[in-house]
Amino acid sequence: MATNGENGFVSHEYLDKDTGSVPALNKIRTAGTVSLSPELFEKLYLQPREAAGKSGIRTYLGNPTPITNQLTVLSLPPLRSGLVGFLLCLTPLSNILMGWHGAGPYLGLAAMGAYFFFGGGMMTVCGVFELICGNTFPAVVFMSFGAFWLTYAVTLQDGVYGIVKGYPNQAAFMNEFAYILLWMGFLCFLFMIAALRTNVAFVLLFLWLMMTFVCLTGAFFQTYNGAAALAGQLQIAGGAFAFLACVVGWWILLSLMLASVDFPVQLPLGDLTAIVPGYKSRHKEATGMV
Repeated sequence: MATNGENGFVSHEYLDKDTGSVPALNKIRTAGTVSLSPELFEKLYLQPREAAGKSGIRTYLGNPTPITNQLTVLSLPPLRSGLVGFLLCLTPLSNILMGWHGAGPYLGLAAMGAYFFFGGGMMTVCGVFELICGNTFPAVVFMSFGAFWLTYAVTLQDGVYGIVKGYPNQAAFMNEFAYILLWMGFLCFLFMIAALRTNVAFVLLFLWLMMTFVCLTGAFFQTYNGAAALAGQLQIAGGAFAFLACVVGWWILLSLMLASVDFPVQLPLGDLTAIVPGYKSRHKEATGMV
C-alpha cells in the first residue's frame, strides 16, 4: 500500500525510509524485468532470440502486471490465432484431398468460407501484429499464407468472378494455376531453410507443406496431360503430406497453449538455435569479438 512519505514523496511499506533510490528499484520487480528462458522464448516466437525485433509499441500494448511478461502478452495471441486460422483451413482441405468419407473432387469448395475468414482474414491480421511486435519470420509466414488462402478462395468462387470460364476447359485452367502451387512450394522450401534456426517442429511443418505443393502441382499438370489416374494419386499424396503438416501444426499449437497457461507438462518443439548457430555468433567467434 502506498503512503505519503517525507518531503511529499511516495513510499511503500515494504521499503525502509532510508533506502536509496537505486537499492529501492532493485527490490521492486516489475513486468519489464521478467526474463524468458531460451526454451520458452523459442516456443513463443518461433524464431531465434537474436532475430527478435525491438518494436517500441510493446511498451504501449503490453499488460504491465507483476505476473505477465509484456512480450508474452503480445506474441502468444497472434501466434496461436495465426496457427488456428492455418489449421482450420488446411486440415479439412487435406481430408477432402484424400477423399475421406466420400469427399468429392471439388478441391475443398465447401470450405471456401474458412479460406476467406480463418485463412485470409485471421492469418493476415495476425501477421500484421507479428510485424508490429518485430517478429519478422512469423509475420512473413502468416501474411504469405493469408494471401494464398484468399487467392485460393477467390479462384474457387468461380460463380462470382468467372475465372475458370475464361478457359476452354477446366484442364487448361488447372495447367496454369499449377504454377502458383509450384512457387508456393518453393516459398515453403525457403521457409524450411530459415526454420533451421528455430525448431524441429517448424522445419517439419514446412517440409510437409513443400511436399504438399509439389504433389498438387504434379496433379494439376497431369490433369492437363489427360493422366486422370496419376493426377488422382498425386492429389491423394498431396492431401497426405498436408495432413502430416497439420499434425505438426496442431502439436505446435498445443505446445503454445500449454506454455501460455503455465501447464505442468510442456511439449518440446526441438530447439535448433544451439545446433545451427547464427551468422552474428559465428562472426564474433571468428573475429574474437566479445
